[in-house]
Amino acid sequence: MDEIVAPIVRQLARLDGVVAVAQGGSSVRQMGGGADEGSDIDLYAFVREPLELNARRALVDALGIEDRTNFGVDYWGTSDQWVDSATGRHVDLMYFEIAWMREEIESVLDRRRVRLGYTTCFCYTLAHARPLLDSHGWLDALQRKCREPYPEPLRKSVVEANHRAMRGILSSYERQIRKAVDRDDRVSVNHRLAALLASYFDVIFAVNRQLHPGEKRLIALAQALCPARPANMHSELAAVLLAPWGDGAELTQAVTRLLDHLDLFLAEEIKQ
Repeated sequence: MDEIVAPIVRQLARLDGVVAVAQGGSSVRQMGGGADEGSDIDLYAFVREPLELNARRALVDALGIEDRTNFGVDYWGTSDQWVDSATGRHVDLMYFEIAWMREEIESVLDRRRVRLGYTTCFCYTLAHARPLLDSHGWLDALQRKCREPYPEPLRKSVVEANHRAMRGILSSYERQIRKAVDRDDRVSVNHRLAALLASYFDVIFAVNRQLHPGEKRLIALAQALCPARPANMHSELAAVLLAPWGDGAELTQAVTRLLDHLDLFLAEEIKQ
């Protein structure tokens, strides 16, 4: 535990209701082009119930954090953020209720709940987090669950649901992209293309029985973790992402090629 993280964990250990603390994100990632010097320090505090704001303020006070500009950044979940004055590193302290987190994990692994594009991301987060405090063994038990072999029924559900969303229904991402191109609606194209690519990677990781690692470095991580990949995956993704906007036909053709080869890939791999 480095000099940035250790004092934070000591202060969290003093708070009633904190069950476990872990470090995650790219700062602890080991594969596929992992951490760099600019990586944020992502810390997860698992709590029995939401912490009162005064308790969170007291923790920040005890750490000597003076800049409160990013205190209570709760847009994507409860989070307090700051820049470590000695190193310039961005620290993101996130709070998760343990009942919510357990439900999230069990709904995916036990009940095959598919979240288009990001089905097993929280499972990956827990499986790869570095425990810093876990006096009751709560985190260890959930980590062991997340590290079990990828459930075969979940694998099939992830592939089926995402594939239908990409091109198997009337309102598929592929159809929506074509319509947006015809309307010259660049914002809509970008929105639906992002969703299509998210589902694409959800499928790739599921086929390889790998938990989804999140939004960053997906091509590098797919290459590192997924031996089974569609033919020419890298070049076809590049064709989609780099297609010039002035030629809408080039983008739609690139999307079609990407999904055609995904179909061929799935026809062989999903049986195995």
